[in-house]
Amino acid sequence: MIALTASSVRVLRKNILATTGVGVAVLFCASGAAVAAPVPRPTIVKVTTKWCSSCHEFDAKVFSRPAVRALVDAKFKLVAVDAETAEGMKIVKRHNVVGYPTILFLNARDKEIDRYFTGPSDDPDLFVRFAEGVLRGEKAAALRVAKGAKEDLRARFARGEWHAMRGDEKKALAILRDVVKRDSKNEAGFAAQAYITLGKFFYVRGKKRFAEGAKVLERLRREFPVAKEAAQALFPLAYAYVRLGRENDAFKLLDDAIAAAPEKPGPYNTFAWFTLRTGLRRDEGVKRGEAGVARAPKDDGLWDTLAELYMAVERKGDAVRACEKARELQPATAYYREQCGRFERGELGFATPALRKGKVATPGW
Repeated sequence: MIALTASSVRVLRKNILATTGVGVAVLFCASGAAVAAPVPRPTIVKVTTKWCSSCHEFDAKVFSRPAVRALVDAKFKLVAVDAETAEGMKIVKRHNVVGYPTILFLNARDKEIDRYFTGPSDDPDLFVRFAEGVLRGEKAAALRVAKGAKEDLRARFARGEWHAMRGDEKKALAILRDVVKRDSKNEAGFAAQAYITLGKFFYVRGKKRFAEGAKVLERLRREFPVAKEAAQALFPLAYAYVRLGRENDAFKLLDDAIAAAPEKPGPYNTFAWFTLRTGLRRDEGVKRGEAGVARAPKDDGLWDTLAELYMAVERKGDAVRACEKARELQPATAYYREQCGRFERGELGFATPALRKGKVATPGW
């Protein structure tokens, strides 16, 4: 242990235990002398799901990299959690996890130090800088900001997103509304990102305030219909409609998206995935999924969704065959090998009991 100076003792004497940074605690002996002692390493909790493609991509391109593994092994304890298990759902609720993958940094008392939500999934250096910033006690949201001409607006959005993901309503709303105002035509792409963050992650997934979420997502689709976030809004908007007692509006929204772009696999996948995750109209979901793979037979993600649906409606043989199609298209993907094995054993690819029974529940999508 390292003895501290007399002046340090006078400053810290009022406290029995004072934490400095993440990794050092200041203890007081009976004599009044202060000594520095190590405290338990912070914990990284990696919250994912089996079906989350971004989670698998993050593992492959970030967490498996030597620099990331070396830092995590040396400085942190690592816990991997499936958000759809009983333990995982408790963590999701306790820490307001609203999207996957979410990487939580917790102290020895299970209190959140910071979190890393998605970010560029193929940039391990960014994650290393983020984790090193956590160890130094920095506010990590600023570390997500890349250099560029629009750095100020990018930084503003990053702070707003960070507060939204944590459920900090006052700051999230103020900052993200300012982002929309400053990028009113979405020329920098941040207005649409602000809308999807507020509508999907903050209101629908986080606060469960479906009417407010629906208004934000409707505005996103109306103001920026060609932005990629407009397509991302389909599922949460349809889900908000269902929770507001507007099931027919939800399915009209999904069918209209298919009709508007019948050559694209995305809307078919969204329709099929929606029926799978909510338990509603799964037979219709199967039909849309089959129509989708007929138009886009090389879309492995759509084959995977269709396989899940087949299992949900007790068509095991079709599920295995559909999964093998996805596996043939992406033979190097470990997820599909595991997924096909689950189907061969007669297991669903997701874990939530309510969804197995076809009940409408808040899905993790």
